[in-house]
Amino acid sequence: MAFAHSQNSRDVRHDLETHLRAVAGLAAQYAGKFAAADLGYWAGLWHDLGKFHPAFQAYLANPVGARGPDHKRAGAILASKYANSLAFLIAGHHGGLQDREALKGWLRGKPGDTAAEEALAIARSEVSGVEPVCSPCFPPWLGSKTETEFFLRMLFSALADADFLDTEHHFEAERSAARGGTATLGQLRTRFEMSQAALTGKHSDRVNTIRHDVYQACMRAASLQPGFFRLAVPTGGGKTRSSLAFALRHSLQHGMDRVIVAIPYTSIIEQTVAVYREALGDEAVLEHHSAVAEDDPENPTVQEVRQRLAAENWALRSW
Repeated sequence: MAFAHSQNSRDVRHDLETHLRAVAGLAAQYAGKFAAADLGYWAGLWHDLGKFHPAFQAYLANPVGARGPDHKRAGAILASKYANSLAFLIAGHHGGLQDREALKGWLRGKPGDTAAEEALAIARSEVSGVEPVCSPCFPPWLGSKTETEFFLRMLFSALADADFLDTEHHFEAERSAARGGTATLGQLRTRFEMSQAALTGKHSDRVNTIRHDVYQACMRAASLQPGFFRLAVPTGGGKTRSSLAFALRHSLQHGMDRVIVAIPYTSIIEQTVAVYREALGDEAVLEHHSAVAEDDPENPTVQEVRQRLAAENWALRSW
């Protein structure tokens, strides 16, 4: 049996195949949101294949002192065989993406260095289905070089996040569990609509009538296909709540996971966050900007811990 990581606080070692399949599943889930589940899966399955090498297993057994041998090149070599661009992701999943020339030189390795091929031979015997029947395909809509580079960075993010979270789950189960427990988008929509029902359409004066009309227009627009939408309403017209109502309903209708609101000026962000928290609950809103500060960073509250964890990947829900 090969291991991915050393013992945790419960003296349990992290099984390597279990780690590879968990990261593959998470990366596929994340990358599936931009039509790249297959690519995410293979990047996750291959990212740590070099850890099958006996030298890496010996390092895990006695990690004091020297750094462990390279564990990325084996998977990157396999990736270059089936989906060349995935080699960038695997080579950089700890230190960052390399440029093309640097990657080529690194893949060749030093003369006489057979460790990567030895690791691959072991992986092929230990992990069923470690090589695909056919090469994973990149989405046909990728066109320009800029689009491709952005796409690869999205894939890289999916892989890095999946690897980090599964490793955290092994070493810091309590921290991992603290990422969960927040409401779903469906529950948030229910909360919001209950809050909104106490306000909209309750008064017949001119301003409140316009606010109600704006809200109803946003509700109708939420059923439209995803794209770019514009809401042009004067100050006081109810844009903050109506746009949130649109976002929640639109996200649910089209299978999206979260609502991200980008606003200029911290003062306006803070005003908007206050409205959202009143409608949705404190735990449902991640306020993330330069002026956010904890009351006592050395002794954070449970809510502050959750907010701190959520800020790492803008994910309020459990992975």
